[in-house]
Amino acid sequence: MLLIKKEFISTNKTSIIVSQRLKVFSLFFLIHFLFFNIITVGECSSTEKQHKPESSLNTNIDFSVITPRNLPFPGKRMKYSNRSIILPDNTIIPTVVSYTDYRDPLIKFNRIMFSFNNIVYRVVLIPLSNAYIWITPNPLETGINNFFYNIKTPIYAVNHLLQFKPKPLGRTLLRFGINTTIGLLGFFDPAQKWFHINKDETYFENTLSQYGLGYGIYIVLPIIGPSDIRNSLSMLADNYLNPIPYLLDYPESFIVQTFDYFQDFAPKANQYSTLYQKSQEPYIFFRNLYLQGIERDAAE
Repeated sequence: MLLIKKEFISTNKTSIIVSQRLKVFSLFFLIHFLFFNIITVGECSSTEKQHKPESSLNTNIDFSVITPRNLPFPGKRMKYSNRSIILPDNTIIPTVVSYTDYRDPLIKFNRIMFSFNNIVYRVVLIPLSNAYIWITPNPLETGINNFFYNIKTPIYAVNHLLQFKPKPLGRTLLRFGINTTIGLLGFFDPAQKWFHINKDETYFENTLSQYGLGYGIYIVLPIIGPSDIRNSLSMLADNYLNPIPYLLDYPESFIVQTFDYFQDFAPKANQYSTLYQKSQEPYIFFRNLYLQGIERDAAE
């Protein structure tokens, strides 16, 4: 009887998690659908002509390492933790050029959300990020980042499998085995340090792109920042592969995942401030930078 009761509780817990995620997914998809159908691309074009596209930026930036996932926003994962988009020297790098092939039918909504996010970043996230970087010793900060990367291995592994890439899949699983055991649950990275097995992360967004699905339209999400339809749906799909919601109850799982986004954003928080202050038209600049990153990813 006790065993049956435990199984019932476990099954009920799983069904609640699935139900909550389905509700979020349905709501998110409905919002995207309504926006896409109510606001036309023609309105976007007429509105966009009122703003000059960003053609120059007076700062030192290596645009060759920028992808949609390492932009300085909370929702953009840095593909490689040692990559920085701000150059340490005074070398002048070619800047973002005018981007004409944009799909921004939600420009009015996006501009409002961009302004809202900018206030949240400047007033809350950037000061907290600076405090976190100042308080946290570098080895501990690196260890925390390694831990979250390691625990999300199912996301990378499943997407490598869906992309029919056996070698990256094998490296990912081998890294997970080494770092979970020798690396103490992933806090250390002996797989890379001792065995030279580099990180090879991928997401459902990359899987959809490989199968020819375009990014849809550009959208700015609350807090997360620049995104698109494909990326937004990808984040929802990848969340189902994230072990954290299955290991912790709500709201603990939500808090831990929020901290994961925060600790990933913290090292690049000041990069956002630099880019924003130096750009002539921040909204257009960040949008063009994001869309160019998508084109670069597609070409790789």
